[in-house]
Amino acid sequence: MKKMLAVFNDDERISDAPTFAEVEFNASLVKKIRRYSRAVKELGAYNISDFDLTPDFKADGVDGKSESWDGSIDALLIKVSKDDVHWAGYIKDTNILIETATINLKELYENWKVFKSKNLPLMIGHLRFGSSNKILEEKLKGE
Repeated sequence: MKKMLAVFNDDERISDAPTFAEVEFNASLVKKIRRYSRAVKELGAYNISDFDLTPDFKADGVDGKSESWDGSIDALLIKVSKDDVHWAGYIKDTNILIETATINLKELYENWKVFKSKNLPLMIGHLRFGSSNKILEEKLKGE
């Protein structure tokens, strides 16, 4: 399951920065996020950070089409709180911090459930998030 996340940076003067990140969620990544979120709750921590190279950073290209961003990110971390997840790091050889938009964990888990489900028609009308409905519609079209 892929998600496109907006990317923000802390220096508006930079013109060569990624504008979004493509994140491929798979079973191991979702499992890791669940594990970290549970640990945050148990420890009463703000978040847990870990090195993670999952996002593929992209930039706006010609005619609004996305293209691979040719820069690299140092110290790329996944940051998981009890409610959401996002990635943060520094553009290589700079002190410019970039961060992806956050993903609500309840929405992520529902999206994942729809993405992995074999009983799609049973889910119609029982989803809380519009993004889950979009995944359901795409899967129903593909069947």
